[in-house]
Amino acid sequence: MTWTIEFHPKVKRELRKLDKKDSKALLDFLEHEILSLDDPREKAVQLKENLKEFWKFRVGQFRIIADIQEDVLLILVVRVGNRKDVYTRFEKPQKGHGAIPFSDLRIKRT
Repeated sequence: MTWTIEFHPKVKRELRKLDKKDSKALLDFLEHEILSLDDPREKAVQLKENLKEFWKFRVGQFRIIADIQEDVLLILVVRVGNRKDVYTRFEKPQKGHGAIPFSDLRIKRT
């Protein structure tokens, strides 16, 4: 099984707000730790209550919130940020808002 990672457009802005080393660590985690798994939920925890359709990945003090779509083998990253505030004002993303493929994400990763 080969999974694909895409990003909601807001995530690109959230990554740019982080220190370069932190955004690089998040992207490296997705690329090297998650894409190699048969089931990315092995390293994720399902959220609760009204956010139960989403999953979180823990990367140090940061969280990656994703919609894992098994039917199309897609991990749609909808939010990234510090664990203290990643859930505040969390809005469920609307479908079809131009997800950005992992390979097209232009964040300086040096």
